[in-house]
Amino acid sequence: MHALTDRLARTTDPSITISWIGPGNVLRASRLAASWPGHVGTVGDLWPCLASVDTAGFVAEAEGWVVGLVVYRMQRPFSEVTLENLVVAPQWQRQGVGTRLLEAVKAKLLQGYDCISAVVPETNTAAQLLLRSTGFKATKVLRNHFGDEAGYVMECRGEAEALPASPDSHLGVPFRKLFR
Repeated sequence: MHALTDRLARTTDPSITISWIGPGNVLRASRLAASWPGHVGTVGDLWPCLASVDTAGFVAEAEGWVVGLVVYRMQRPFSEVTLENLVVAPQWQRQGVGTRLLEAVKAKLLQGYDCISAVVPETNTAAQLLLRSTGFKATKVLRNHFGDEAGYVMECRGEAEALPASPDSHLGVPFRKLFR
């Protein structure tokens, strides 16, 4: 297993497949999520992707290995999508996997949703930079959102919407599992 992982890690232009989290890959995806430092989740964290109509996710796979995943919740009454979790295997970071996963979620902006949002810890500059590189902007600071640490609300809006976000448009679902 390590030989394949090491070989894949050296690949600078990987052939990544993005697909829905489903019964065929949920166990492999949960292993990746559980291996992430600080993540205490299990397959139960990904179960809503299979059982709920408002929660979904994508996995990034390379040669049969899950190398990244994103989970999001669709808030239909608010025309908003909230990112709940984004995990990329360490050896695949900074190779476009996170960007590809976020771009898959951004397709929701073309399906009638006005905004995609996330709350990112103040000290997590890697997550902030990833989100900014894919069109997200910091719109609000939530003091003490992560205990003693502030959280930044970051949003990506559809091009058709020119109005600023209303103060109550974000539900504040924590983006805790991302890079925490």
